[in-house]
Amino acid sequence: MLLKIFANLILFAIFIFLVKGYKVFSIEVIATISIVGVVSAFVLIVMGAKKYAKEETTRIQKNINIKKENLRADIEVKAAKRRRLDDNQEEKEYKRPDSDNAPKDEGLLKDAEKGEASAQNKLGWMYLKGEGVNQDYSSALYWFSKSAEKNDFIAQYNLGTMYDEGVLENHKKAFEWYQKAADQGYDLAQTRLGDMFLEGVGVEQSNNYAFKWHNQSARQGNMLSQCFLAYMHSQGIGTFENEKKAFEWQEKSAKQGYSVAQYNLGVMYTKGDGVLKDLSKAKYWINKVYEGSDVETSKRAETFWSKYELWKY
Repeated sequence: MLLKIFANLILFAIFIFLVKGYKVFSIEVIATISIVGVVSAFVLIVMGAKKYAKEETTRIQKNINIKKENLRADIEVKAAKRRRLDDNQEEKEYKRPDSDNAPKDEGLLKDAEKGEASAQNKLGWMYLKGEGVNQDYSSALYWFSKSAEKNDFIAQYNLGTMYDEGVLENHKKAFEWYQKAADQGYDLAQTRLGDMFLEGVGVEQSNNYAFKWHNQSARQGNMLSQCFLAYMHSQGIGTFENEKKAFEWQEKSAKQGYSVAQYNLGVMYTKGDGVLKDLSKAKYWINKVYEGSDVETSKRAETFWSKYELWKY
């Protein structure tokens, strides 16, 4: 088709010159025909390139669609396998504890069987840790679930922990149980919710919700959330950047003995972040780190101590 167009353009140019009476192809005629030929060739190349690009785009899009379908199918297969695994696990998890592995405290067992949530939660903890009974995650889950269903927030948190920390490993369920406990004001659950929102684990990532839950826990005195809230204020995560507030929350956490916050506070006093620079106070807080049992933070403190020669102050 393209070749026909090209040939017709050349013939048309020759015809025009013949009609006008050109008997001999002068330089002017040849030049004109050449220009027509070049223009025609350019048009043909452009049209051909567009056609090729269109065909190539169609081919690539087709391949992409095939890959998407294969990926979607793979995801659906994996999801189905996880659902089957969860369903099978669920049946096993809620199995009633074996009577051969009953606690020696018969009174506690009777209270739990009567439906007392605190007794059920305590039994769940015993089975989880192997205290007074053989360690049995299935029995732990059974009793935690009984207690959690009665709205015991500690049992809800413990149940969330089992799903969260690899014993059962289902972060979505962990989030659901933490949420129930957090809604009742349990600071440990609020802290974990803040972490999960920040990391996007078991829930869609959200800096705003991460800040919300760490803020609620911190205001109840949770030193981990206080330290985290300080970090979020310093970096402007989920809130406006505010070094002064970062210092205030870091100080609250440090005064409760959290070694990471103590180290951070020492750094802030050294560099004057959110507070006036004071190397004697920096020395005090870096020294406090050594009183704890956090080996990793102690190593960081030792390096920082030497770098800034804090022994001089």
